[in-house]
Amino acid sequence: MRWGEQQDRLEAKTLDSIEEVSEFFGVEVPYYPEVYWIGKTVEFELLGLPKLYEDLFYLTKKSQSCILLRAPRVILLGNDHLSDVAEEAAHFSHLSNSKIGLKRKTPTDWLAMSIIIELFGFLGSKAVTPERKNPYEGERDCLTLSGEEIGGVREEVQRKSGIEVMDVQQTIIHSQGYGLAERIWRAEDFRNGLPPHLKKIFLKDFSSPFSAARTYLELKNRYWPASTR
Repeated sequence: MRWGEQQDRLEAKTLDSIEEVSEFFGVEVPYYPEVYWIGKTVEFELLGLPKLYEDLFYLTKKSQSCILLRAPRVILLGNDHLSDVAEEAAHFSHLSNSKIGLKRKTPTDWLAMSIIIELFGFLGSKAVTPERKNPYEGERDCLTLSGEEIGGVREEVQRKSGIEVMDVQQTIIHSQGYGLAERIWRAEDFRNGLPPHLKKIFLKDFSSPFSAARTYLELKNRYWPASTR
């Protein structure tokens, strides 16, 4: 398939996914992002993106992953897997409606908010592809492990799933976000969309100090208690 045909097909798939996850979350679509299929041949200069995204572009291309850039709102697609496309669509719907900002956050709040963002990304992808599996399922809770042990989890997930995990920090963020989302998915009834208490969290901007950290701990204690880790 030629690049232009694949671009049109994946752009349509992404916009459809944004509509579907936004309906699941119970929010409007305020606008649509630009969507680019980067494949194997597209070079960074062709997209006209800010220079600060160049390294991330080539990392996404090399790992054949997908990512939402925040300013401007752009989705880069390194593969055509519907679950990955839907996850970035969910990130777009979440960040566009909640107005979350990662700047001027304590390290603890930044980590907690990043986990919550991944939580809703995975939940949204489950709404589109319910059969999606958590690649970290069966691994130990990374927050109870040493840096060396987390590195071992990262290597094991890459070996089993073929997913390229950037670093130890991303291993923590994704394992916590995906793990919580999977447990929430099993515990809650989503037939009418996002339950009210989760919708409230979805719309939070976490502008108050420690609000993200408190929310994360409340979710973890409710859905992933210490006795199950």
